[in-house]
Amino acid sequence: MNNQAASKKPRKLSAKQQAKADDKRIESLFYKRCSGIQIPVLKIPAIFAESQKVIAAHRANGAEASDEVLGDAIAEFVAQVAAV
Repeated sequence: MNNQAASKKPRKLSAKQQAKADDKRIESLFYKRCSGIQIPVLKIPAIFAESQKVIAAHRANGAEASDEVLGDAIAEFVAQVAAV
């Protein structure tokens, strides 16, 4: 057993790497929750912006937004966009 590998702490991501990871997470949850819902293409950046606000709000409180919370926020915003 390698004690060195077991004692390593998770690497802290740079701001750019974190933003990229957040975007991948948002994209994944968007497709899982909202596949098949027709929305205007020009609203996709707004969905990402709203999702990033949810992530930022949780981080400001010292916690990470769970997939369930973030997925619910995405689905709610998509429902609003799709209804217009």
